[in-house]
Amino acid sequence: MRGRLIDAWKYTWLELWEPLEQLEIFSDDVYTALFEELEKALLERLHYKETPAEEIDERSLKALLEGDDIYAPLLSEQDLANTYIQSSKSDEPIKVGLKFFSRKAFRERIYVNTANDSLLSKNFIQGLDSANFAGDPALVMFFQNAYDVFAEYNEELCDEYFKYLNDFIICHNLRYKLQRSPFRLQPHLPGVFAALFSEILRTSEDDIHMLELVKDFEHSFNTLSRSQREVDMKTCIAKACNLVEAVGSRHTESKGSESKGSDLGTLCASINCWPHPALRDAIRKIYAFCSDYPGIRHAGSPKSKLRPLDLRDSIIVPILLLAASSYFLTEQNLTDILGINAEDV
Repeated sequence: MRGRLIDAWKYTWLELWEPLEQLEIFSDDVYTALFEELEKALLERLHYKETPAEEIDERSLKALLEGDDIYAPLLSEQDLANTYIQSSKSDEPIKVGLKFFSRKAFRERIYVNTANDSLLSKNFIQGLDSANFAGDPALVMFFQNAYDVFAEYNEELCDEYFKYLNDFIICHNLRYKLQRSPFRLQPHLPGVFAALFSEILRTSEDDIHMLELVKDFEHSFNTLSRSQREVDMKTCIAKACNLVEAVGSRHTESKGSESKGSDLGTLCASINCWPHPALRDAIRKIYAFCSDYPGIRHAGSPKSKLRPLDLRDSIIVPILLLAASSYFLTEQNLTDILGINAEDV
């Protein structure tokens, strides 16, 4: 489980919205207010403060109306006929005044229609999936604003919303905890650590080499968890180090050839991401341990060995390495890991 709201959204209808709707204190008018807040979390917004006119040819417009736009199905046939285009069998010109059209105008029409119809709002909320959202921070803001929506209708409805949402978060092992006063979704530390590895998994989806390294690390950890042998501890640490090197190699400031890549020590020196030299050197020393301890990455130096490895080392060292890889990620990556925007606090 990645622990992200965006991944669990598909379960919200059956486990959150529908149970709330079945309460006697629930009003269908709530859906229009929820829609207005949820629209702000969309990856492709419907509502714009300004809607500039853009000329578009009839072919492009017809394609848009026939489903090229992901929100097109929310407009009724009457809306399409009256508002945008009438293409007749006799190939007459498009309706006068309708040549000025834009995708933004099309979506604005959807917004106006939906925001004024509780059934359309309900269908819209029910029909969305995770691909429609801008990310977890946007959804966090929506769920927080939804509490204010319920507060305008009924205090008891707020209590029910809090209960169902809290159960939903616990059931799906999401990386948040609810705070009641003021109402907030707060990320918790265990969830953030889990989200870090999930983000590494996500960034590896378009990189076959990195995806193989992820699988290698996961396989080595699974093997270690069963055997708990020192040889598997060494393999697990080595695979974690390889994976972190792959994350760092994707950074724009990394130095090294595509064929040979870069070792972690070189990456630490070349990427300007550290707040202090001591922190950079600390990560380089972890890499030095991986290289110098006998049998992890290289033959190493037997004289430097203080004791055999134990489970502490095979858990703590990979966690330290993976946590350090956050320095090689972008600010957007880190916002997604935390799951909340600074302005949301």
